[in-house]
Amino acid sequence: MRGVNAEGLQFDGVRREFELPDAFPAEVEREAAEATDRFAADRRDARDIPFVTIDPPGSRDLDQAVHLERTSDGFLLHYAIADVGAFVVPDSALDLEARRRGQTVYVPDGSVPLHPRSLSEGAASLLPEQDRPCALWTIETDEHGVVRRRTVERAVVRSRAQLEYEHVQRAFDEGSEVPAAIAALPAFGAARQRLAIERGAVELRLPAQDLTNDGSGWQLRLEPRTVVDAWNAECSLVTGQAAASIMIEARIGILRTLPAADAKADAAFRAAAAALGLSWPPNVSPGAFLASLDDADVRTLALMSAATKLLRGSGYLAFDARDVRDDDGPTGSQGIPADAPDTPANPPHGAADEPGSTTNGSGSAANGSGSATNGSGSATNGSGSATNGSGSAASRRFHTLPDPTARWHAGVATEYAHATAPLRRLADRYAIELCLAAQAHIEPEPGLVAALPEIPARMTESSRLANAVEAACLDEAEAVVLAPHVGDVFDAAVLRPATEKHDAEIFVLDPPVIAACGGEPASGSRVRARLVTADASTRTVRFEAVTD
Repeated sequence: MRGVNAEGLQFDGVRREFELPDAFPAEVEREAAEATDRFAADRRDARDIPFVTIDPPGSRDLDQAVHLERTSDGFLLHYAIADVGAFVVPDSALDLEARRRGQTVYVPDGSVPLHPRSLSEGAASLLPEQDRPCALWTIETDEHGVVRRRTVERAVVRSRAQLEYEHVQRAFDEGSEVPAAIAALPAFGAARQRLAIERGAVELRLPAQDLTNDGSGWQLRLEPRTVVDAWNAECSLVTGQAAASIMIEARIGILRTLPAADAKADAAFRAAAAALGLSWPPNVSPGAFLASLDDADVRTLALMSAATKLLRGSGYLAFDARDVRDDDGPTGSQGIPADAPDTPANPPHGAADEPGSTTNGSGSAANGSGSATNGSGSATNGSGSATNGSGSAASRRFHTLPDPTARWHAGVATEYAHATAPLRRLADRYAIELCLAAQAHIEPEPGLVAALPEIPARMTESSRLANAVEAACLDEAEAVVLAPHVGDVFDAAVLRPATEKHDAEIFVLDPPVIAACGGEPASGSRVRARLVTADASTRTVRFEAVTD
């Protein structure tokens, strides 16, 4: 699942458990409110381009604005990304707080933002009919979506409209008129999706869950990802790939990485498909097979859930090898990676720019003492620390260009960077600033470079927190819906068999939940399961397989 939308339900217990902050320090709020565009004099005026944004309903933190057009032999993408770096001075109170938080944490009853809302939902947000600074990407492709040219520069833009995924999807479905800025989106998105499948990329079309109360009780339904959402994500994906290539050429950067699945995980995934009765043609990659499945078939969701195990071990990789040639350091260097669950910092619906997600991990990065930013003996300030220790192995790795295997993102099936959501994710600001400096042939700001080694660890900690919060909210919402039905029997599909340590895992068809199930039902089978526990206070849901 991709999270839960639960209007009207409060998650105060989750906020307390994970110590989510409810405010910013006064100095941080002041700096955000007073921040101005530090690079106003250096911007291209691109207000003539009629950009639009596409986001979930009610969004105010608008990172991206798009204008896409067909050319005589391909596509021309203008992609405006909020220029957070223009407002955040390195090592300021605002910068240090963002480095402490790492990313926006989404809770169904309100987000815990990375930056004060005066910035993330105000001065830096690409709101409609407002002049806004941005990092403007210009990406030219052929008719198949293959990139021919990519540039990024600072610009000022003016979005013409704030659109919503559902409305845009309906317009395309009905053949209604859409803004010229996105008329080519279906063709571009489909072309880029075909390229991704050919490369071996894996995209998981996991739905969100929508929790509502119509007066007769809580109801839970799946909220599938729209096709427009997937097409729009291709704009972010191609930009992330362009950003990665620029940083690798510049020999300084921060990449999003994911190792290829091992043989055991691949075999287990193929076995799950067979158990579900899904016929897998020979010589077809996992990504291509998943793309061919019918979303209306419950077995597709079951297999998509199983496929999350192919996308484990993601992280961020920072490096600065500008002054070191490849033969000056150890071979096979991997920079400073940090493993994290493969979950982009995205709202529960929309704006996804990375295939796949898992919801595991725990711990609070937002308030943990001894953090990478401020902790005694920390990665940033600790004397002789792992990051900055003179002559340390980590320092040598950081100052060597990572090899292609270390740079790879198996989910995207190429080199990739998070560079399109700087209002919500810390690493993106660093990637954007490094790309802008490289393209302008200038040195990046010293404070930015000095902090770069700590960013992978900050993203790892904040991703664990965000994933744990999302999982807790999902568990609580499911328990609320199911509580009146303890003792009832439900139809379900078995996603994972029981082991010595864990119950089986089932997908209940209605209401749509994934939960533990006692007994020994066979993987891939359809079963009847009795609900035995649904406790919102402990966020526990458990079924027992019915054998008679």
